[in-house]
Amino acid sequence: MPRKLGITLAFVVLLLVAIEFSYRVYSAGFAITINPFRFNSMNILPRSGLVRLSEHPEVYYELKPDLDTWFQGEPIRTNSYGLPDKEYSLEKPDNTFRVVVIGSSWTMGTGVDQGDTYHSVMEDRLNKAYPDKNFEFISFGVEMYGLRELVGTLKHRALAWDPDLIIVAITSFTAYVDWVEPRADQVLPDQTYPFFMSFAWRQLDRRFGLGTFERGTPGRRVLRDDRRDELVPQIKRAYGELAALAHLKEIPIAIMWLAYGEPGDFEDELIQTAAELDVHYIDAFRALSGTREIIETRMVSRFNPHPNIRGHQNVANKLLTDLAELNLLPAVPNES
Repeated sequence: MPRKLGITLAFVVLLLVAIEFSYRVYSAGFAITINPFRFNSMNILPRSGLVRLSEHPEVYYELKPDLDTWFQGEPIRTNSYGLPDKEYSLEKPDNTFRVVVIGSSWTMGTGVDQGDTYHSVMEDRLNKAYPDKNFEFISFGVEMYGLRELVGTLKHRALAWDPDLIIVAITSFTAYVDWVEPRADQVLPDQTYPFFMSFAWRQLDRRFGLGTFERGTPGRRVLRDDRRDELVPQIKRAYGELAALAHLKEIPIAIMWLAYGEPGDFEDELIQTAAELDVHYIDAFRALSGTREIIETRMVSRFNPHPNIRGHQNVANKLLTDLAELNLLPAVPNES
């Protein structure tokens, strides 16, 4: 009897291991699954060990400087200022048009190489089209930022770079993060190691809402349907504070809704708010929206809904066209 029980238990264990391994390969790919270091990068940024508390409470956390590692299965590198970008000098070089790009994971480029992000594509195309002028698009994108962090980043970090244009990307996740005043005792959540966690169970947790895995930004709530009346006011607050910071320095600012769909039934309010504040509204979602089948071709994978290389290229095309029409950037040929 003990022998049969042992065989049964061993079979169950092997079966669970096989299910877990198969699901990891299915969701992350074989190359990532067999590399423990790369698989450990399949995490949310605040729990990845790649961030540190910011000296500015509104910003909460920032990427650590001089990283050269993995995140979400792809290489991630930061410069000496902790920006997910190549090295730039803080002092703007001569004959340079500098753009600061502020956002969350879609701007950081979660799931793609940093050279394939929409702002990197824009920088490359402009420099090729105008070899006598230097264009810099400096990324301040950090995964899971809410509106408070976007405003704080512009105020405390991005303006120091003397930009000629500010681009702010608001995603549907960013907009829904509850804007609360930072606590004096803010701490980072504990680091986790996905290699030692069950991906199959996490998917079941998401599917059935079991609540055994924390979602969203640790320590930050996301507005649900019962608090939707707070959503538009906090977006308008962000518009107002971003506009005030930009206008104080006399820098043009464009704020875009970067998502796979339009901003619900309140897009007209955003357009009107932008006009009242002298802010340029960009409907960047139109570069990605479409049928479910079309949208899936623009995602990294069914398990990582961030834009893939094609999605970033579409956004770059849209921004280059719209910003040229607004006389904020020179026109370049569309390579789509």
